[in-house]
Amino acid sequence: YSKGAGTWTLNPGVYCGGISLHNSAVATLNPGTYIIDGGGVAFSGAANATGNGVMFYLTGTNATYGSLTIGNSANVTLSALTSGPYLGVLFFQDRSITSASNAAFSGAATTALTGTLYFPTTSISFGGSASAGSDMAVVANQVAFTGAANINYDPTGLKTGLFTDSVALVQ
Repeated sequence: YSKGAGTWTLNPGVYCGGISLHNSAVATLNPGTYIIDGGGVAFSGAANATGNGVMFYLTGTNATYGSLTIGNSANVTLSALTSGPYLGVLFFQDRSITSASNAAFSGAATTALTGTLYFPTTSISFGGSASAGSDMAVVANQVAFTGAANINYDPTGLKTGLFTDSVALVQ
């Protein structure tokens, strides 16, 4: 699913080959689970995407897997599911993936992500002048911060699904 300029509505379901929004696309993501079977999720080129009560399950083979990339002046506002077994999970990477394709926030992107980014076997980088705000938890093999990254702590655990009252680095 690749869309450029225009206004689009996406519905939960299986997206083979990923989701790419670019070239000033404006998209609303309806609530539910988006299964990304290869190709990953990419927001770029001043795209605007919003969605409440969404979860992305990133899967595929090691050869087809594409991660999450938000860059090039994209503006992305997403919030996770508020109930059920995936409460608070916004992006969930298939644990069997061993790809070198890593999640990245860069290029003056502005994000307001509420929920947990779960990338247990790959890395996440926050770089350049990308702004990653809102209540977010990051679970990843490795995390890199360069530039002016900003992540707010969710003290209740209700937004991230992590019910704790402290910031932690877990190995």
